[in-house]
Amino acid sequence: MFPFQWRIAVSWISGYLMFQLFTPLVFVNLGEVAAGRLGMSLAIFAALQSVGVSWINAKIPVLTTHIARGEHGALNRIFRQVLSRSAGFTTVACLVVLAAVHCLGALGWGHLANRVADLPTLACIAVTAAVNTVVYGAASYMRAHRVEPMLTVSVVAAGLTLTAAYFASRHGMFPTMLLQAMITVFVCLPWTLFLFRNFHHGDGKPAP
Repeated sequence: MFPFQWRIAVSWISGYLMFQLFTPLVFVNLGEVAAGRLGMSLAIFAALQSVGVSWINAKIPVLTTHIARGEHGALNRIFRQVLSRSAGFTTVACLVVLAAVHCLGALGWGHLANRVADLPTLACIAVTAAVNTVVYGAASYMRAHRVEPMLTVSVVAAGLTLTAAYFASRHGMFPTMLLQAMITVFVCLPWTLFLFRNFHHGDGKPAP
């Protein structure tokens, strides 16, 4: 179990550092007001994503059981169902938040909208949350096979994100979160789906 556990631990630490250092960096470079707005925005979308992945978390024991029994048809069917629900909920919830912030500004309640980041920055965070739900789902499917293929992805993504955030945070919230969204969409997602193919060949069996 230890080789599996330490890989999970490093992946988790990489993810934690990747998402928890934005606010301190913005605080140092842009001040407490910008840091507060960004921190509130990140917390909102993190909460939405947490609710979204709850469908996946609830089914992980079921997925593991089907893998152990070799019931790959049932495994893939359940996975498609929970992933579509999780990704669908997260995407719709993020769009609702963006629409609500836009409406607050349009109705003249800008003092409320200004408690969070501006709309372009929020859109970047929303894209990251929605895509990360898919990444989380694929990672959970692979980890149900009692392996950790996401270690390199997590470490590389964390390194890229921290480097980008260190420099971009000096120029504003939007560049910082835009780079984060780009890393998620163009690095994490395709890399994860590439790895996922080795575990999902129609029958759900890992590639030899």
